[in-house]
Amino acid sequence: MAQAGYLFPRAVFIDGTHIKANANTKKQVKVQIPAASRHYAKELMEEVNADRESHGKKPFDDDGEPPTPPKKRRDNTSKKKLARRKKEKLRTVTRSVTDPDSGLFVKGEHKRQFAYEAHTACDKHGFVLEAVITPGNVHDSVAFDEVYDRVTDAFPEVETIVADSAYKTPHICKKVFEDGRVLSTAYKRPQTMKGGHEWWKYVYDEHYDCVLCPEYQALAYHTTNRDGYREYRSDPKICVNCPTRHLCTHSKDCVKT
Repeated sequence: MAQAGYLFPRAVFIDGTHIKANANTKKQVKVQIPAASRHYAKELMEEVNADRESHGKKPFDDDGEPPTPPKKRRDNTSKKKLARRKKEKLRTVTRSVTDPDSGLFVKGEHKRQFAYEAHTACDKHGFVLEAVITPGNVHDSVAFDEVYDRVTDAFPEVETIVADSAYKTPHICKKVFEDGRVLSTAYKRPQTMKGGHEWWKYVYDEHYDCVLCPEYQALAYHTTNRDGYREYRSDPKICVNCPTRHLCTHSKDCVKT
């Protein structure tokens, strides 16, 4: 079809579609499985340590450890069990007794079902160029690499990857841009303090490697965390007397990060 001119692979659209499994949600068990480490965790940690060393910071020792996940809501599990699971790199998942290969898909507060997800890559005419099937609880960004690698190997002429905001992660952006391609994705509004200064009032100064606040004070480099983000902090001695501090931070220590 490609040789006949029916396909237009220069622009590829990638997205996932859930397919309901023939499994009752009441027939389920809780099981512990090995936590799948990110395949790019080692590469990320190497870049994080290189950035930390360039700023005179001590590199992280546990290069094999994945980035710290965001804090979750507390449950009734004891702290000892959580610590043991983290050390053993285990995670608890809900598995269907009827169809163990499916995954529990949760959407909203009430919709819960076992499902699969078809991660597909199509051209602008709607022809499917590549597809990868995963359990329904696998995030779109996790399955992206396999879909992307397959479609770009089959069609090296791909120029643009079109995807929604679920694929807007630092790793995916870096991977696509380094291949000389363009990632066209949705705009994500910056998350700032409600009722505070607008995000565009904080300006990054590349020459001095600092962030200038709306009061024209510098937030100096503090550290590079495990997720690869640089953290900049203000001087509390300056912020304590700032006339617009209430629009910037509610920190008791008068520190803006």
